[in-house]
Amino acid sequence: MMCNSTHVKNDIESWRIQLTELNNRSRWYSSQLWQLPFTYLAVTAIAIANLEGQKRCIIGLSFLAAFVLGVFVSWHMKGILDGEKRAVEDLREVEKKLALSPTAEYRKYAQPLFIVVILATLIFLIVGILNFA
Repeated sequence: MMCNSTHVKNDIESWRIQLTELNNRSRWYSSQLWQLPFTYLAVTAIAIANLEGQKRCIIGLSFLAAFVLGVFVSWHMKGILDGEKRAVEDLREVEKKLALSPTAEYRKYAQPLFIVVILATLIFLIVGILNFA
C-alpha cells in the first residue's frame, strides 16, 4: 500500500516538473516568434538602406539574398509555430493529469507576423529579379 502512495507522489512530482518545463518551452517559442521576424525585417531594412548609389546588379543580389534569408526565417518560424502549438497541447494534458483548471491556450497572435515575413520575402524576390532586368 505504501508503495502505491509513493508511486502516485512520484507521478505527481514528475507531472509538475513536466508542467514547468513545458511552460518554459512555450514561453521560449513565444519570445522567438516575436524576436525573429522583427530582427529579420530590421536587418534587411538596414541592408537595403545602405544600398544607395550601388550598381543595379549589387542591389539585385542584395534583394535576392534578403529573399533567401526570408525563406529560411519563414521555414524556422513555421517550425516554431508548430512547436508552440505542441507545447500548449502538452501543457493542457499535464494540467488535466494534475486536476488543474486549464490555463494553457494556443493563440495565433504570431501568424500575422509570419504573413508579413512571407510578403516581405516575396517582395524582395520580385525587386531582386527586376533589378537584374
